[in-house]
Amino acid sequence: MALLMCSTAPLLPMASSRTLSRRRRATTVPVLSTVMTGLLRDSSLTTADSTRTTLSPDMSLVSVFVSLIPCPIQRKGLISRPAYTTFAYSDITVNSTVTAGPTTGAIASGGAKDLFDTVATVTAKITNNGTVAGAEVAQLYIGLPATAPSAPPKQLRGFAKLPLEKGASGTATFPLRRKDLSYWDVGKQQWVVPTGEFKIYVGSSSRDIRLTDKITV
Repeated sequence: MALLMCSTAPLLPMASSRTLSRRRRATTVPVLSTVMTGLLRDSSLTTADSTRTTLSPDMSLVSVFVSLIPCPIQRKGLISRPAYTTFAYSDITVNSTVTAGPTTGAIASGGAKDLFDTVATVTAKITNNGTVAGAEVAQLYIGLPATAPSAPPKQLRGFAKLPLEKGASGTATFPLRRKDLSYWDVGKQQWVVPTGEFKIYVGSSSRDIRLTDKITV
């Protein structure tokens, strides 16, 4: 993995190459790449009650090291910092009126009008059970039924950011349009909602799913 370098040493035209080399060694510090910081950021423990415990600052020496470096890369926000609180997910609800089949609405800009009708709503309770205030971005993913053409197992369909004080709870609400549950049928040249069981996933990322449910069509 390549390392990003930030040097505070000016290049002096009158200095010898040996002096410059010593100065560079003394004042150049390696900064771990964003990828490594991201790995540390995602390092977490998930308990049976769907509570994620993120690494605290004293557990991440690299984060402490990076925070002390006066590097332009850090100032531009390219190096992320760890979260200092935890969030629990609970009480998922799914309400749906979607029906299977192709769109039937009048054609408008962007496709048939009924493609953009809200046909389902997913909600989840998010609780800040840590020790400080923070914000969580809850994400909604769906999985198409087996009757649909091959597709990724999880497809992002919405997200909601909830700023929460310590101990506070909030509700993440995800409206789903008909298009969100459809696939493009090449033969019919239409968007089609397949029959079967849609899988519903809510979590902090596609690799950190906390709640699951389903919609049967």
